[in-house]
Amino acid sequence: MEFEPIGMEFQSVGWEEDEQVLPFEEDVDHGLDHRESPISAYIICAVAAFSFIVGALTYFAAHTVEKGHFGVYTRNGKVLDVVSEPGLNFMLPFVTTYDQIQSSRRVHQVKNITCSTVGGINLYFEKVEITVRLLKEGVPELVRSFGLQYEEVYIHDNVRNEIEHFCSERTLHQVYVEDLQKIHDWITWGMKSGINYFLSIDPAAVEIIAVVVQKPKLPEAVAQAYARWEVEDAEIRLNDMILKSKDKEAIELVEAELRAKRAAADAKAMEILYRSKATQAKVLAESYYYEQKLRAEADLKVAEMAYSEEQLRVYKEGLEVQRKKDLAVARFQRWALESLRVVSAIFLGAAILLGLIWLSETNYLSLKRAQLKASYG
Repeated sequence: MEFEPIGMEFQSVGWEEDEQVLPFEEDVDHGLDHRESPISAYIICAVAAFSFIVGALTYFAAHTVEKGHFGVYTRNGKVLDVVSEPGLNFMLPFVTTYDQIQSSRRVHQVKNITCSTVGGINLYFEKVEITVRLLKEGVPELVRSFGLQYEEVYIHDNVRNEIEHFCSERTLHQVYVEDLQKIHDWITWGMKSGINYFLSIDPAAVEIIAVVVQKPKLPEAVAQAYARWEVEDAEIRLNDMILKSKDKEAIELVEAELRAKRAAADAKAMEILYRSKATQAKVLAESYYYEQKLRAEADLKVAEMAYSEEQLRVYKEGLEVQRKKDLAVARFQRWALESLRVVSAIFLGAAILLGLIWLSETNYLSLKRAQLKASYG
């Protein structure tokens, strides 16, 4: 208790720079510091440790997701259902890791796609562009199914498979001309069906915005043959338009010839296309050529038979009309003859009747004259 004033005095003196501190006052002050230091040290250490732990946890838990991305979290190898928006976010440190996946619109280019048609012709698509955008609801399932690099598996491989499937069900003309515009809808529908099959979510994780497909390239020999076929087809169509103004019988014959020419042209084109292939392909092309030729000849014979039958039918109808005409004429002549006989009989009867009446009147007058003569005679 007696040291308290000294301590107080020491503290009051310690703040003044010009006054001197006595030696016995330093000893008393050191005794007081040794008595209070353990409690203060423990508090300072606890506060420092707590601050360090909180700072470390905050440092490892806080992270920033960039604009145009989603944050995907993995804990012990399992993808969590939590998806974070761009900005500052927090996670459970040390046991949870995060990755960023792009959520904005992105254009993927799938290059060098080769497919085969029904006829075995190889087509080459130089580039297919597909614009997609991720939807937040399906990102966890998308990462579980395809990983962070989902483009290679889901987009690139899927586009190649859909184009190969599209070509395998169609002929060269359908893929190159008729159904080329349908390939966009085919790829979109196929990719949506694929993601709905793999992912148990609705709506799908990937929104397909646009699909751009360039016209495929043909082998040189096929392109030349196809160009010749287009010229021949244009000529055939022109002939078809001209033939529409002609008579029906002539059109049927010319159409049969056109079908034969078209079949021969198709067979010739197929023969050119398969010329570079093996012997088996050549045999198939020749068989196809002869089959088309036989079909054309059969069509021509059918057309000729139909024309002959039509002529025979017209001839029979003409005979029937002529027979009916002759029968009508005969009936008319018979009726006229009967009418003439009846009229003649009527006139003859009338003449006889008139003659009898005239004779009776003549006799009556003669008798009257005779009576008058007798009475006056």
